[in-house]
Amino acid sequence: MYYFNRRENHKSGELVRGRPRRCKVRIRFTVPSQEAKAVAPLSPTLGQFGLTTSDFCKQFNEQSANYPAGLLLTVDLDVFIDRTFKFRIHNYHLSDLIHSIETGPRNRLLILDFYRLVTLYTSLFGGRFLSNTRTLVGVIRASKIKIVV
Repeated sequence: MYYFNRRENHKSGELVRGRPRRCKVRIRFTVPSQEAKAVAPLSPTLGQFGLTTSDFCKQFNEQSANYPAGLLLTVDLDVFIDRTFKFRIHNYHLSDLIHSIETGPRNRLLILDFYRLVTLYTSLFGGRFLSNTRTLVGVIRASKIKIVV
């Protein structure tokens, strides 16, 4: 599943030979981690700017290897005038993290799974354990999942 958003004529602060490197377009899209392939809709989108999709897929799959497979990651891709590119991977969304853990019957989450979820969230996003627990409890309540001891 891919979502695209683009901004044209973005100025980049990088210097090439003493001059700032001009960015032709900045594209924001969502790609499953470790599963980027040179097929539609990714291939036509990158191809219209003169980029080889296989190069992007290879670099993205290498950089997303430390994320769980299949999680949707948001990517900012800067395409420069000389047809080179640079991309940045954002952390995935909290709701995707919660829905990646299987719930039991009647949409219930075991307390042990909740503890693993809080420790994973703390290691990814930083912060304190107690404040992250409160954040996760609020999001879990909003998604109508019950925590069972």
